[in-house]
Amino acid sequence: MSDMAVLANRAKGNHIITSKTEHPAVLQSCKYLSTIGFDVDYVNTSPDGELDLIQFQKNIKKNTILVSIMTANNETGCLNPIYSIAELLNETDIFFHTDAIQSFGKMDFLVNTIPVDLMSVSSHKIYGPKGIGFLYKRRGIQIKNILHGGAQEKNLRPGTENVVAIAGFAEAVKQLYKKKDERKRIENLRNMFEQELQKAIPGIIINGGKSNRLFCHSNIYFPFYSGDTLLMNLDLQNVSVSSGSACSSGSNAPSHVLEAMQLPQEQINSSLRFSFGRYTNKRDVQNVVNILKQLYQKSKTGLNSSV
Repeated sequence: MSDMAVLANRAKGNHIITSKTEHPAVLQSCKYLSTIGFDVDYVNTSPDGELDLIQFQKNIKKNTILVSIMTANNETGCLNPIYSIAELLNETDIFFHTDAIQSFGKMDFLVNTIPVDLMSVSSHKIYGPKGIGFLYKRRGIQIKNILHGGAQEKNLRPGTENVVAIAGFAEAVKQLYKKKDERKRIENLRNMFEQELQKAIPGIIINGGKSNRLFCHSNIYFPFYSGDTLLMNLDLQNVSVSSGSACSSGSNAPSHVLEAMQLPQEQINSSLRFSFGRYTNKRDVQNVVNILKQLYQKSKTGLNSSV
């Protein structure tokens, strides 16, 4: 989404700032833009998942055209200081894009108050249809189409609109805001899960747990199993978790997010991401806690096989 803005405004500058923990959709776009003359700086993240604002500010240049920083990380749930970033950009002509796909509907913000020029949102993260999303564009921002062949979407994207998916997305948004009270229930389940595990299993670490996080994410280091082995054992127990971004599930590479947080390699390789949502209940959480306790007890016997 962000490349549409820089291509339309290339005369204003060729420098982009993003972070090392962005979703591959942003990182790969930046990688492509760097092959056609754009200069990209990647801001570091602390071991707690906090964006380095000092480094960010130092990276701002006269030819900076775009900043793209996600609102909330998709693997850890860590929140980025988008209001502080916007304040630093307030007196500049730099476009500010945020990937709000994880945070949309999970945080209260309105486009007339959130200080961004461009915002990406996807339907499937809020129980809507897959394959549909939107790009919010503040009035006056020029963007350039990257697909050609039709005049749909005000000449920005060819192809017949998927009206059914659009309507489904709109309904998902309505339902989401009707269920705002669910946020506290889900957060309580997530907190119970982490607290139960910390009491039962010595040495586990909540990655990003010292930062402000979304209420529905938990990324945990388990010192008693490798991530792949633990993932397999949980899968055999019908527990769905991941070792990184779902969009990188076909990759054997370690989590680029945990690497950017400068965590030890062992911690990176033995961490799993758990997600909590509308259909998660207390019985589900307790069941997963019990399974993890069993796996921990089994690891102490030296039998690294499935339960």
